[in-house]
Parts: sequence; C-alpha cells; structure tokens
Amino acid sequence: MRLAVTSRPLAPSDQYKFERFHDLVLSDCIDELDRFIEVRLPQCLHCEVLDACDSSWFFVDQLARAI
Repeated sequence: MRLAVTSRPLAPSDQYKFERFHDLVLSDCIDELDRFIEVRLPQCLHCEVLDACDSSWFFVDQLARAI
C-alpha cells in the first residue's frame, strides 16, 4: 500500500501523480490514519508521525519500509 498523507486536499494538477496512492486528508479521516500508524509503525511515537504529516507531504508507507 502506498499512502500520501496531507493536511490539505490534493490540487487537481497533482492528482494524476498520486493515482496509485491512497490519499488521506488529515482533517477528514484522522481515525483511519491513527489505525494505519498503529499497525504499520508500532515502533514510532504516534505523535511524532502526526507532527511529521502536519502541513506537508509524508509517505507513511515509505517510512514503514525504511524502519
């Protein structure tokens, strides 16, 4: 699973770049993101992952693979 996490909706000009990604808008589905972080990144502090997502792009799947 590839995941693009953003605190804002994708711009129409960027949507094609992430067609194969699951896009989470933090303000819309925080519960889903919480569950994903707990499952994929149990070794990371939940609050640090959320802070890294705030106001920027953050690929949780890539972090999970790197760790």
